[in-house]
Amino acid sequence: PDSHLRALFDPAPARDLLRNGQHGPVWVLLVLEEWLRQSQARSSAAQTVSLASESITVATPAAVKRPRILVIADVPNWIFERHARTLQQTLGDEFDITVQYHTDAFEERAWDLIYVMEFGLVPAARITMPWKYVTALRSHVSWSGVPAPELARYLRANFQRTHVVSERLRRELVPWLPTVAYVTHGIDGARFGNVVRIRASGERLRVGWAGNRQTSVKGFAEFIQPLAELDDVELVFCGYSDRNLALDEMPGWYASIDVYVCASLNEGNNNALLEAAASGCAIVTTDNGTVPEFLRHGESAFIVARERDAFVRAVITLRDDPALRERLGAAASAAVLPAWTWDVKVQDYRTFFRSAVAERAHAERRMTQPRPNARLSMATMNDQLQQAVQQGQLDRALDLVGLMLRLEPMNAGLLEVRAVLVGEQARARKTSADAAICAT
Repeated sequence: PDSHLRALFDPAPARDLLRNGQHGPVWVLLVLEEWLRQSQARSSAAQTVSLASESITVATPAAVKRPRILVIADVPNWIFERHARTLQQTLGDEFDITVQYHTDAFEERAWDLIYVMEFGLVPAARITMPWKYVTALRSHVSWSGVPAPELARYLRANFQRTHVVSERLRRELVPWLPTVAYVTHGIDGARFGNVVRIRASGERLRVGWAGNRQTSVKGFAEFIQPLAELDDVELVFCGYSDRNLALDEMPGWYASIDVYVCASLNEGNNNALLEAAASGCAIVTTDNGTVPEFLRHGESAFIVARERDAFVRAVITLRDDPALRERLGAAASAAVLPAWTWDVKVQDYRTFFRSAVAERAHAERRMTQPRPNARLSMATMNDQLQQAVQQGQLDRALDLVGLMLRLEPMNAGLLEVRAVLVGEQARARKTSADAAICAT
């Protein structure tokens, strides 16, 4: 109310001052002085505003829900579980992964995807939502005796997607399952890529082998064990049926050997072979699994025939030539690192899982159809099979076994029954032929 600015800003006094050219600068100074006074008064009288009392809402994007994936392994503390735990750790940024064993119960509806690490770990009768299931073929053993077309039909009916772990397996299956993917595992490059060799010159040659000696396709008794009889050669081994070393112990074990040998008839992607190669061991192996994908004979390994003499000759050559051992070991390590490490290979699993999650709705529409009660069908066919055998109807019995194997292609009992029936059928035909000859 007592503001001088009101008077000074009244148009009449201002016009008079400006018209007469008097007190112009004084007028300006008075205006500024009064403005400062009133500004200070307003500041002192104003209430203090606390920013702490204000609530500021910042919009944040909603958290993206990670797809839930159940990974089913076979047994604890063995290679499948190790791979499953690696996937759980390395893909956790995108997928919520849980690891269980094939003997554990689970509810299909609780999961976005169910990854059966080997297709036979979950029986067909257990699968009611096949569009949620993906699986793998990791070896030839799991489907030995089952024709590839039958296996492909089984996989199409029970799994949205299937992958194999070697180009060799892919070539065998792709004519009947064109959508099969090639996704294979790797090794821990940091763990096995920095192994310090601890072997001293002049010592006996140490030849190493790792695995399950009780598995016939490994060829331990026929091809590996005889190497212990060679002069200046020491054979050491570890594995499932012997001293099963922990993963942390394996680098030291590889560092303690000069040569790693593998005599398998077939493999998927031999984990120990990859680890030994990465560790700088000289490699002697058969042509199995992924061997031709990363090793070259004479350059990074000795790839030999599955014959005892071939292994003996290769080991003797390496025993007598330390420089060759070192050269082959260095080349094998370079062939594996980094191309066959988990850092590289896990990205293929990421793509595989992403595609399966994205295609699940489409797969559900495609695969939703009345599914036969597999348990009831198996029980009925089993009764019919027994009846056919009792009545000597071998052709009928073989037909039934074939149908049952479509439901459970990895059933070892059924495969054995089929082999027996085929033998009986051959003998029956020979007997009939012999009788016909005698009759003439």
